Amino acid sequence: MVRDFVVLPKGVARRHAEVVVYVRSQYSCPPTEDNHVLCMTGMVEGWRNGVNRANRPELTAHAFFHGDIVQVRVPDEAVAGFLPIMEEVISPGAELYDVTFEVFVRSSSRRTVDVDIGGEHSFSSVSLRELHYWVPNLHKYARTPFVIVTRPNDDTSLIQAYRGAVFHNPDDPITYTLEVVRDSGARRYNADPKLDDPALVADLIWDWAEDRWDRLNELRWSKTDSNDRTSLVQSLDD
Repeated sequence: MVRDFVVLPKGVARRHAEVVVYVRSQYSCPPTEDNHVLCMTGMVEGWRNGVNRANRPELTAHAFFHGDIVQVRVPDEAVAGFLPIMEEVISPGAELYDVTFEVFVRSSSRRTVDVDIGGEHSFSSVSLRELHYWVPNLHKYARTPFVIVTRPNDDTSLIQAYRGAVFHNPDDPITYTLEVVRDSGARRYNADPKLDDPALVADLIWDWAEDRWDRLNELRWSKTDSNDRTSLVQSLDD
């Protein structure tokens, strides 16, 4: 998968529709010499040289310059390394917009994990900021609104969250089923009761990615036995 970003002057747009209109307005303009345009020129060229030296053409990022905006296409495998550099070189007078998920990006640390959103989007890294805008909007990104996070080289454990329910009443608040799976599914734990704060769900997924268990262990967990389907409220330490 490829992630699409755009670098544009700060304050010219606040919503996705405004970004689209502004980007289109720049298509017929030659590239300017604004700082954020010149910085991105050097940054993309430096990245391309490094990719070529490493013989990793699949990590090549492509940039398109129009007026005072820069459109950047980044292979998902390269996002974890490319995005922090891109955030760093952007001048204070510019902003970075994630076209794929329609949100402005702010600098944040990333974790190398595998992410699956509804079986329709997959990524090899994530930031806490991304989780905070993914979780409440899962229904917009995939017909089946779930997110699954796994660690590289570990196919025995995962954390996942499902937004809402199959037969959800529109008048009821949205809740999230949060589940931790261990030992290749032999041990499965659901947060009990379900959670109604998407920000907390995002924070807990991030904690799991960082292998921090203080907040996770403060929750009540229902352990489901795969044989008799009996749920018992237990600690994750069981």
